[in-house]
Amino acid sequence: MNKLLTTAEVGKRLGITLSGVRKLIARGVLAAEKIGRDYLIDPRYLPALVDRPTRHQGRGRPKNSKRRKP
Repeated sequence: MNKLLTTAEVGKRLGITLSGVRKLIARGVLAAEKIGRDYLIDPRYLPALVDRPTRHQGRGRPKNSKRRKP
C-alpha cells in the first residue's frame, strides 16, 4: 500500500498552495479521502495532475504578430 499524502505534501509536489489543493479536491479533480478534518491523497493520482493544463492557459488577449512597432 502506498503512503497517503497530506494536502501540504501534495501542494509542495505540485507547486501550489494548500487552498489550491483544497480547490482541486472540492471540484473533484483530485480524489481524496477525508479522515477526521484532514484530507489524504493517494500519490498515484498526482502524475495526471502534473501534465494537466492550467485553468488560465490560453486566456487573455492574443498576441498580434502584425502589430507595428513604434
